[in-house]
Amino acid sequence: MSHIYINAEPEGVVLDVLIKNKTHFKRTVLPKLKLDLFYDKSDWPEEPMLISEKSELYISGWFIFNDKKNDLYGFKKFLDENINYCLENKDFTSLTQYIDTGVFIAVYINNGNVYIISDPFALSNHYYSLNDNVKIAPYPSVLGESIDSDLNDFLHQQGHLFGKYTAYKDVFRFLPNDLILFDSKNFEIYTSNYDIEPVDLKNENVYLEIKKTISHWNDEEISLALSAGFDSRLIASVCSPYYTYTWGPSSSLDQKIAKKIALLKSSHHLSFLFKSIPIKNEDKCFCEAVFSGVVKDYNSQFFANYKYVSSLTKQSHVALDGYLGDVLQRGVYLYPVGIKGEFVKIFPSMLTKTSSPKEILRTRYKKVDDNLFSLLYEDFLSKTENLNSIDDYNKVTYYEFVYGRGLRYITTGAVVMNSIFKTVVPCFANKKIFSALINNHASRVANYTVFSEVWSDIKEPYKSYISEGFYSPSTNRIMIPIFNFFGRLITNKVRHFQNYTKE
Repeated sequence: MSHIYINAEPEGVVLDVLIKNKTHFKRTVLPKLKLDLFYDKSDWPEEPMLISEKSELYISGWFIFNDKKNDLYGFKKFLDENINYCLENKDFTSLTQYIDTGVFIAVYINNGNVYIISDPFALSNHYYSLNDNVKIAPYPSVLGESIDSDLNDFLHQQGHLFGKYTAYKDVFRFLPNDLILFDSKNFEIYTSNYDIEPVDLKNENVYLEIKKTISHWNDEEISLALSAGFDSRLIASVCSPYYTYTWGPSSSLDQKIAKKIALLKSSHHLSFLFKSIPIKNEDKCFCEAVFSGVVKDYNSQFFANYKYVSSLTKQSHVALDGYLGDVLQRGVYLYPVGIKGEFVKIFPSMLTKTSSPKEILRTRYKKVDDNLFSLLYEDFLSKTENLNSIDDYNKVTYYEFVYGRGLRYITTGAVVMNSIFKTVVPCFANKKIFSALINNHASRVANYTVFSEVWSDIKEPYKSYISEGFYSPSTNRIMIPIFNFFGRLITNKVRHFQNYTKE
């Protein structure tokens, strides 16, 4: 995980873990700006900063700028040439227009102004407080003390929060397109909803965009968590990871399919039971500190497992990840939760006839009471009401990916925890891929047309392996809903097929 602290400092077990796994430097870059930056030496042989007479740039994380990995010089030159125009127009959204993917946070200093810039999907997981002085940190408990009772109730009822909110008063999460600007006297946060840009990328060519991202690393640098799912499999079809790994019972489809793919790739493969790795007190304390006030339903076992895998795969410092690929390929956020949702999964043509987008969202947040749900729904409307390029149902997917469950919960394991130990590359969190897939009508996603198109040019045998839903990309899409229903039923109820979640 990219870790930058501004006018704040890591404490206790968090500092201990960072010192063990990251390289650190500290600077007082302005009289009122104390910077602590932790970075991965494998990504940055030299300190990730560039200083000239005109400006300074500091970065923690990784990025692809104009198809070049970690092009600090090119990014700084672009900022130098465009910052005055952005400042005059009070619009900073163009500053990352040539960055399609990455997980980073940057500090850019020009003419006495300090700009804090995040990656396109704000996966760098940073928080800010603007009370008396600008403070920024990768977790909110170091920034806040007072608790907001409503947001704290939401957190404990649902298990995670939404949008920019934390359970701490006046402490907020960076969102996509957020920028903080401050000088010696003033500070301001500029916000803008994530915009879906038109792209010339067909569903059939999504895999090529993934391949292009991965090509920035050598095979020996790459590791990949495999399962029976379609996200890691699509990634595996376009690369040759040096290490692969899978957890869960040996009889599970996750383990069986993963071993077949690893053999195809000649990868060094690790397999183990999910709960076989002991959780140390340090693991628990780290997770408690980092997720306090933002996520309640985290699982420290993931942290222990990622640390274990890292200890065995040191040379492969990059972790490819299928983060939210199922959301874009198969629309898993489109369905109501419960019996109605199961009905719609079997009969996807009923999606727009049985529930409104608000009703779908309500079932997805059914654990919270009506008053608390109104807070989320108000945020949903503010982020989507002027979004006219996609249909109303895909607005649920858009919101959950960019501001809701995706950003505020699913990132917890594979992005936040794993990036303590590796450079995490979420292959589907790419502006071009997101725009291409979210622009499909929800009905085409629900009836597996989009899924079939994404896989249409993928070679065998990747298309023939079944998932836990007992279907594959080669299955007739008309039959997939039936196979999926019975496959999920068997996977959850028949011990022989159960995955790591049933250990």
